[in-house]
Amino acid sequence: MIKNFKPDIKTDIPKLDSSDVLFAGGELTIIAGQPGMGKTALTILLMKNFVEKKINNLFFSLEMTEPKIKAKMVAFEAGINPKVYEKLGFEGSESATRLHKDKIIKAN
Repeated sequence: MIKNFKPDIKTDIPKLDSSDVLFAGGELTIIAGQPGMGKTALTILLMKNFVEKKINNLFFSLEMTEPKIKAKMVAFEAGINPKVYEKLGFEGSESATRLHKDKIIKAN
């Protein structure tokens, strides 16, 4: 048996939790869809919710580079629309790091 196996992990996303979609420890879940459908947004939200519950998780993308993923995560955490954030030219720049650090300092 897999250590820390949890057969039914709640996502804290009501529509997802009330559907037939189940997440379980030790399983690989693939989120797929057309560009612009919100795959990354959903994945970042799931990651955040799982981390808050101290559930280990891993995210990787075959479509996006590491700086783009980090920029989206920073934008979501700062409450900024990632598409606006990208258009402003913050993506992959030092501004993203500064914004993220400012958010952490304000949170503490």
